[in-house]
Amino acid sequence: HSGIPELVVDGENGWLVPERDPDALAAAITAALGDEARYRRYAERSRATVEARFDERRLNASLERLLQPG
Repeated sequence: HSGIPELVVDGENGWLVPERDPDALAAAITAALGDEARYRRYAERSRATVEARFDERRLNASLERLLQPG
């Protein structure tokens, strides 16, 4: 699950369930399938999160700044 909690915020842009808990996973899947408006809202928010935090150009620019001397 490395990195998942940094990307997915339960109740804001997705569902998080405990590891090795198939009942919780089934409940989350059922919730996603049963509420199309929330599913779409989470999908939009998830995309916005990825675009904001994991933009390749911005990440590369930050890395370049860190590696430049002085």
